[in-house]
Amino acid sequence: MSAELKGLLEKRANLVKQSREILDRHKDAGKLPADDQAQYEKIFADVNTLTGEIEQRNSYVERQKQLDAADAWGKGVEKRNVDPNPSNPNPAAPVVEKRHKNVDGVERRSVDPKASALYNRYLKGHGRAMDQAAEIEYRGILADTAGSGHDLIPPVEFIDQILIPRDRQVLIRKFATVRRLLKSTDGYQPTIETNPEDADWTTEITGVEEDTGLTTGKRELKPNVLTKLVKVSIKELMVLPQVAELIADRLGYKFGVTEEKAFMTGDGVTNRPMGLFTLGTTSGITAASDVIAGGTSGLTMDGLQKAKFALAPPYWPNAKWIFSPTIMLQVATIKDSLQRYLWQPNTIVGQPDMLLGFPGMLDVWAPSTIVAGAYVGILGDFSYYHIADLVEPFSVQRLNELYAGTNQVGFLGREYVDGMPVMTEAFSRLKLGTGATS
Repeated sequence: MSAELKGLLEKRANLVKQSREILDRHKDAGKLPADDQAQYEKIFADVNTLTGEIEQRNSYVERQKQLDAADAWGKGVEKRNVDPNPSNPNPAAPVVEKRHKNVDGVERRSVDPKASALYNRYLKGHGRAMDQAAEIEYRGILADTAGSGHDLIPPVEFIDQILIPRDRQVLIRKFATVRRLLKSTDGYQPTIETNPEDADWTTEITGVEEDTGLTTGKRELKPNVLTKLVKVSIKELMVLPQVAELIADRLGYKFGVTEEKAFMTGDGVTNRPMGLFTLGTTSGITAASDVIAGGTSGLTMDGLQKAKFALAPPYWPNAKWIFSPTIMLQVATIKDSLQRYLWQPNTIVGQPDMLLGFPGMLDVWAPSTIVAGAYVGILGDFSYYHIADLVEPFSVQRLNELYAGTNQVGFLGREYVDGMPVMTEAFSRLKLGTGATS
């Protein structure tokens, strides 16, 4: 993997060099001829494509490390007995299930090959549906359901197969604070709207002055349901030995795209997360964090500097930029007073691109329109973006009859998630003014 990443980094570095040679040839003219402009945009589009692939490979490696660590943690942990059919007054011998506690102290299921085999059988649908005895056995191993009928919480391996393609699409999850709740009704209010005053110097016998400045936000953060339907041909179900992998990959991709859109621009009120680029009033990022960083011609060096120093230094250690590929194309052309490019692409595996001392990240769902009043980027500590998941976040329902006429079977996936920024001062959001350079 390191050799492949190194090759991608070297290829990208060569493309960046070519793009800068084009810019330098016309630095005195102040603009590019049409043919060179087209060539520059084509080269930088390739740069953005490679950047996305590099980031995905890095996140895939990191995700695999996390899954390996979680699996190792679950091995050898105490088992507990589970009633396979709680409604039965005379249950059979209990099924043994492995459990472990994650770093947040919440109990989770561990890998169980038997459960995975039964779940794959359920998805394939031997006959028209999973036979009753096998379903009871799976429910006993699981000891939980996400609803009635055949709507079951998947085994751990299936969820992990969804998480990997999902997390490839969701940049924010790599840096956000993720809360795992036991129920979708377990909301909490994490936002801080105003900070308390500074602490007071006192003597031991002096009374302590009460502070009334601290106020918390009003938006409750709790998982809302996100659904996606995928269809698989009956032929694929018949010939594919592990149909669960196919379904998990499709669901993971679609859940990831939908999540990332919402984490960027969700309105926060219609059962959606509140996005980073959504103007908040009583919650989220308010106008106090907005910085005019350019004009109708795009961002400027002075504007980027203003955004950097508008962010309080305590947030600098974990701060990162987020731009769309379109905006990054323009940022890559900006030079300082010594004619040095502000954007510095990395050439070392595992190291990020840098802009004014902070990592620069690409997100295709970040705003990309260069027009007066538009948001075009953000700098901040994204650990102050909170995401709420359920402990068991996914369920899948098999729809046997609905698409029978087209020789397909539907699989309805459900995920429970919410998200929002919880500290407005942890972000500096870039906005364009009304003038050419603001």
